[in-house]
Amino acid sequence: MDKTYDVLKEVTSVLPERIALIVLSLPKEIKEDIQEIRLRINMPVTVSCNKHTYYLTDKSFTADLFTNLHYIKVTKSDINECFSKACTYSVYNRQSEISNGFITINGGHRMGISGSAVYGNGELINVKDISSLNIRVSREFIGCSRSLLDQLQNSLDSMLICGKPCSGKTTLIRDIARSLSIDYGKKVCVIDSRNEISATFKGEPKKDLGNADVFTMYKKSDGITQAIRNMSPDFVICDEILTTKEVEAISHGINSGVSFIATVHCSSAKELVNKSLFKEILSLNAFSKAVLLKNKNNPCEVDSIIDMKELFKKNEC
Repeated sequence: MDKTYDVLKEVTSVLPERIALIVLSLPKEIKEDIQEIRLRINMPVTVSCNKHTYYLTDKSFTADLFTNLHYIKVTKSDINECFSKACTYSVYNRQSEISNGFITINGGHRMGISGSAVYGNGELINVKDISSLNIRVSREFIGCSRSLLDQLQNSLDSMLICGKPCSGKTTLIRDIARSLSIDYGKKVCVIDSRNEISATFKGEPKKDLGNADVFTMYKKSDGITQAIRNMSPDFVICDEILTTKEVEAISHGINSGVSFIATVHCSSAKELVNKSLFKEILSLNAFSKAVLLKNKNNPCEVDSIIDMKELFKKNEC
């Protein structure tokens, strides 16, 4: 994976100094395992790892939320400072991200935003009075897709990568893009609608995507259309399929002979089948397999590979 120092340097660059210093002083085994850093007004700073949650204190950390009296409590000023740093002091330029509830930090780390919604013409256009921030730490895991691709070598085709939050979906598809474009010589386009996959900064991807072409901050449907029209890809890789319009764009790509790899939030085949867009996705006859990942304690590890035709038969029953 990434060197822990480099990853945490990117993350702590947006934290208030007093919080950043405590994070950087944590034991190595905790720093290597950090998945999220959460700031809530008037509450302790929370550091979530694979198996444990810790709370920062004025000396170091504790796993006990209720008895320690020396927590580093988050103030409104801390929230404002962290938010401003994440926006590189230009909230206006990050408005499209903010309206979607997140900001991408240099390095591909994503800061989720919780506060009061502002609507205009029936659409969410802003978030104000921010009360909490959650930084999800993005890590590279070069080679994590090797086992999966080896298993599928004779049937390398479109697939859905399915898993819970923090199960490694984004990390896995990032490495799939790298491997397909380098090891397999495929033309790969990555539709990076949230800039989490590539962590592109001023046109340069900061994560290793091999020879892939990257479409950053496009709506997925627009990015897919542009990629197919202009880049003649063998594979298009994108994050979670959420809308009918995205399904329609994928349908156009399938009819053009393009294979797709996309992610879906779900914990089981049963949950996948019950998703509202599942029948639309199945109707495309686009994805040959669903790859189910294990939980957050085993990120990027494959639990099972399911034939989509079998799921279709079960769904028809």
